[in-house]
Amino acid sequence: MTDANTAEASELPSLKRGAVAIIDALGFKGIWKKRDPALVLAALQKTKAFANTMHRVGTAIDSRITIRLAFFSDTVVIVTTRSASGGELKDFELVIAAIGHAASVISSGIEGELHLSYRGCIALGGVATLDEFFVGPAIDEAAEWYERANAAAIWLTPSASEAMASGYGKTDGLFFEWPVPIKCADPIQTLVVNPLWFTTPDPITSSVVVEADEAVRRILATFDTSRPGVLDKLQETTKLLTAAVEHTRREWASSEELPPEARAYILRKLQQLAVGKG
Repeated sequence: MTDANTAEASELPSLKRGAVAIIDALGFKGIWKKRDPALVLAALQKTKAFANTMHRVGTAIDSRITIRLAFFSDTVVIVTTRSASGGELKDFELVIAAIGHAASVISSGIEGELHLSYRGCIALGGVATLDEFFVGPAIDEAAEWYERANAAAIWLTPSASEAMASGYGKTDGLFFEWPVPIKCADPIQTLVVNPLWFTTPDPITSSVVVEADEAVRRILATFDTSRPGVLDKLQETTKLLTAAVEHTRREWASSEELPPEARAYILRKLQQLAVGKG
């Protein structure tokens, strides 16, 4: 190897600690046969734009974390690592940053005219990044598991779940524990991203992205039960959304950080949803 090649190799990034989320849309294959391709592309563009906005916001909020995004068709890759100028950073903080961005993908999927339900997983481990290219054990783990959930769930693999248990030690509005159904395997009891997190009112304005009952309707309506195996995914996703309603009711309606009027609004809407009143 020449000196030039040696110098070039030494400048390449090395593995460092990071969280990796790989997410895609359920039932996306062949969607262009049933829906206008222009609508499909617009929905994907909305997801990308929303994720990029969250990227800018997240970087501004916590400069210790570097967030990288990559997009290919309906697949989104989110990588969170410690920034070069960042201070002390614990593993669970990397995972939470990835969870927040994954929640934004779920939110973007049910806005607009065409709705998409996303599933995937979040792993923790070594990762090396260069522009939009990623390699390392965390990428391998996420790539192995992200299509295995038999529901529209974004869940934490054991590596990420263990980091949350040892470092964070609790749940909040963004995530909760749930038995994730796995294709051809036993369910995995782990943390999942709350698919209804974005349906709670803003603490200041009390506005919501989408009402909880409408969010549930849109997510379930994305399942084409005429296709083999889809009914099982629909049933499992219904269970997930039921758990999400209960979790959101507990976590947000009782939150002392919200004004009383916002807490009352959340509780009223979620109680209506629970009894099917909408």
